[in-house]
Amino acid sequence: MKWIVLDFGTKKIKALKINQDGQRLQIEDFYSFDAKPDYFKGLGFPDSPGWAATTIALDEHDWLKPDEDHVIIAALPSAYLETRYLKFPFKTEKKIEKVLNFELEATIPFDIDEIQIRSQILEGDGVAPLKKESLVMAMAYRRSFIKQIEGELKKFQLSNPPLTVQILALSTLRHAITEPSIFGILEIGHSKSEFLCTAKSGPILGLKTFWWGGKNLIQSIQDELSTDAEKAEHILSDMDPEKPLTKGMKSATKNFASEIRLTLKAMETSGVVLPKPLMVYAFGRPTKNAFLMRQIEADLKTEFDVQFLPFPFPNLRGRQLQGFEKLRDLEAALPALSIALSQSRSHRGKIPSFSETGFQFQQNLKKLKTGSFSLMKKVAALLIAPFIYALLQIGVQRKENQVLLSAVPNILKGSNFELAKGDSTDDVVARMKKELAANRNKIAQLQENDNSPLVALTQISKAFPAHLKIDVKEFNVTPTSIFMSAETNSSDTAKKLIDSLKSAFPKLKAGEPTNCTSPGKQECKTFTVEIERQKT
Repeated sequence: MKWIVLDFGTKKIKALKINQDGQRLQIEDFYSFDAKPDYFKGLGFPDSPGWAATTIALDEHDWLKPDEDHVIIAALPSAYLETRYLKFPFKTEKKIEKVLNFELEATIPFDIDEIQIRSQILEGDGVAPLKKESLVMAMAYRRSFIKQIEGELKKFQLSNPPLTVQILALSTLRHAITEPSIFGILEIGHSKSEFLCTAKSGPILGLKTFWWGGKNLIQSIQDELSTDAEKAEHILSDMDPEKPLTKGMKSATKNFASEIRLTLKAMETSGVVLPKPLMVYAFGRPTKNAFLMRQIEADLKTEFDVQFLPFPFPNLRGRQLQGFEKLRDLEAALPALSIALSQSRSHRGKIPSFSETGFQFQQNLKKLKTGSFSLMKKVAALLIAPFIYALLQIGVQRKENQVLLSAVPNILKGSNFELAKGDSTDDVVARMKKELAANRNKIAQLQENDNSPLVALTQISKAFPAHLKIDVKEFNVTPTSIFMSAETNSSDTAKKLIDSLKSAFPKLKAGEPTNCTSPGKQECKTFTVEIERQKT
């Protein structure tokens, strides 16, 4: 199965193409293009213009082929993930599940019905031992944002895999780290940085998104040298990695170190035990500057012993991941690669995922169970509860299936998509892909110039009487001629339409109306016309 993984960055939007075969991921291609401010809203959340630009870019690279099955996946932006540490005076998972929502509601500035919650009990390496208590890390994400991302992905495919969060996906990279048992992973990007503390074979112990990155260093160079952003960026990229930081860069780095210190202190206060030293494996272009990383270590030294090491990229190579030679910039592709790994079987069960579709299914299932409970309780007295419950469940499932199956043709018919008898699911999907490709081709042609199909179509439409029905299927414009194929409801109507065109365009060539080839259109007639354009 072909997968296209999207990584939305506020400076660059990256796309990774892989072939997934069970546990094995084969890298096929990777590219990136510049992002614009209007592609995002809020804290770096990809908006509709960003998705539109990405669709155009994928199409230009010929990644969206109608005859090729593919899955397009992205991750939820990390800035909107809410995390909290909670302690409970018991360790039973069922008890924790019952009271978790009430405890979390008091600490999160959203209504509990507006969010999806994932949680994990922290125990073992990296967690202070508790006798009768349990330490839980709860994660919450706004349902409206999940629904919006799923809606954009649905434009590419019929169903989506569960989504994870960008920072949670970074935990898949831990298989490249051989030691120690507790460590951190740090990605320093252009406008934000992601920090994750995890156990080698255990849960995620802590995480944090910092709004600090290369952009802050560029700004410090701008202020010191009184230059523009473009020149400052060139200075930063061409800087000798062994050259000491400027005064402004040291000040910016100190602020970043202060945020890291507060995060580590909050983790320790909550019950996470950090090793000494804490090894943090870092990647991202700013980490190439040795003085930058040493400066952060020095700023943290008063309270925490942290050692920054370069991420061990060679350790990623193995049987599960192949095709690294096709990546021109492995470091830039690493976040997208972690999202791809989060969908593999070995990581899927270990990383919290979010799905509005799955959430609604669970809610409906709970309502069904709640409504059936009183009836089941009475029948249980007769010792036949299992049998009756099975019958009820089968009946409800059959009824729901019938409703869904009967609704699908009506929904498709409302979109002028007729189902023929005997059409298989594969046939319907193939037709949908072909129509999608044709529609994209039509949209690409809608340009306001002399050869614009929209302008020519407007001129032609004025020649048609308003009461006649016509459905234009193909419309091509060249400097010398206009070609159009269309469908209508009868031969008589087709002749009237052609006569109307001849009165407006004397140099018109028209074919005889014939029966439509589309299934389910018995009275439909199709015809073609060619109009010679006047030379200008």
